[in-house]
Amino acid sequence: MDSDSHLKSIQVRVQRTLSQGPPIDLSTLKCNQYLRRHVNNKTKLVVLCVDLVGSTKLTLSLLPHELISIINIFSTEMSMIISGHGGYVLKYVGDAVIGIFPAEFDSQKACFNALDSAKTMVRIITRVINPVLNNKLPQIQVKIGIDLGESMIVLYGKNLDTSHIDLIGSGISIASKITALAKPNQILFSENIFENIANVSKDMKFEKLDIVNESWDYINTKTSKILNLYTLE
Repeated sequence: MDSDSHLKSIQVRVQRTLSQGPPIDLSTLKCNQYLRRHVNNKTKLVVLCVDLVGSTKLTLSLLPHELISIINIFSTEMSMIISGHGGYVLKYVGDAVIGIFPAEFDSQKACFNALDSAKTMVRIITRVINPVLNNKLPQIQVKIGIDLGESMIVLYGKNLDTSHIDLIGSGISIASKITALAKPNQILFSENIFENIANVSKDMKFEKLDIVNESWDYINTKTSKILNLYTLE
């Protein structure tokens, strides 16, 4: 993933996005197709939220076309990383991209795919995107939160082909809350992820987060204690 030729190809794509707009269609069609196969059912998913840091400040300080360039670069590269690691882009929410990794049959693999995706996001931002933005636009940082859990796939309407479809459940809610606690360029993930990978991971080192935020009151349903959070060292 980090070969010189691979990084160079990403650099060229980022430069092209900066000057010409997104080189791909940022569609959620593949995710919608996946969700519609499981409509009105619960399924196990790893949910990854990647959020652009300081977007409000960027909105106030940049010209519209400059802000759009940053959002296009961020959304394009984050989406391609999610897809490249076996995930689907669920939605774009302003300055955030939400991806899902099916975990019904192999939750361990889904957890590793999401974590590898998150690590790649930070590397690409620091090693490729920011050097391209340098002297032209502000450099960017992200916050990333990841959780594993059951989600209910809900169809808002009657038409399976055209009605809006979305996720409801602890996975997407907790992933979003975890993201809000992360520091810039930090990857945070829940105990639900940690339990799946701690005993088999050889290349990753983890650190348990000392949570001092009083608003973090999510419970691990297995232990009935506060859900622990972890970060990659």
